[in-house]
Amino acid sequence: MKDYAAYPRSSISMSKDEKFLNTIDGIFRDNVITTIIESGTFKGTGSTTTIAESVVRNKVDIECFYTIEVDYRFYTIAKKNLKKYKFIQPIWGLSVDHNKAISFIENDDAIKNHSNYPDVYIDTLNNPVEFYLNEINGQLSKTEKKKPFFLSMFGGAKKYSTFTKNVFDTLLPKVQKQTSLILLDSAGGIGFLEFKTVLEYLADAEFIIILDDIHHLKHFRSLQFIRESGNFKILNESLADGWVVAKYSNTGL
Repeated sequence: MKDYAAYPRSSISMSKDEKFLNTIDGIFRDNVITTIIESGTFKGTGSTTTIAESVVRNKVDIECFYTIEVDYRFYTIAKKNLKKYKFIQPIWGLSVDHNKAISFIENDDAIKNHSNYPDVYIDTLNNPVEFYLNEINGQLSKTEKKKPFFLSMFGGAKKYSTFTKNVFDTLLPKVQKQTSLILLDSAGGIGFLEFKTVLEYLADAEFIIILDDIHHLKHFRSLQFIRESGNFKILNESLADGWVVAKYSNTGL
């Protein structure tokens, strides 16, 4: 793999792509979307705000827009940045089961043997397993030194009690009987695990999914799966900017 810092468009956000903005507006015009689930809020000023503005612009009747962030510092920043959108519920937590996430990172061939994937980007070439384990423990911002997840499990400081474990396990069953919009832009080491988890819970549902960083470890396999599956229809994509929007139906499209 190649260091993501060397990716020519690594600093380009899909949220600034006019093609992406038009695609999101089209989704809300052509589909009845009542729930949005996003993994990877970061500071809330990127895709979260972009989609929220489209909801407002298109006067979409959204029941709730859930957005998940594992890093406590980024979560608190995002809460402030998103305060004006009353339909957004920021969640401090991890999207998937923590033990499964650890096992996935430690055993993923694409992480352990990243040199075998020369056309894919990765966040670091220097001990990526450690990097991605730190990321799912909320240490991306370098401010949480004591692994907030474990503090929340074993009675740590009061602020950690609000950490939500395995958020998808709670949210995804709620949207099995409706068309939801799901954006996966979370921790790089578990992007494909998140994608597979969504399919596991929503195998019999209909949903629209947005993947960011399709040239990255995060979603290069998710994109391959979408292209090879008869249950997905790509609504739009940008290979240059690294995103894809697709619709899933268990009856095929």
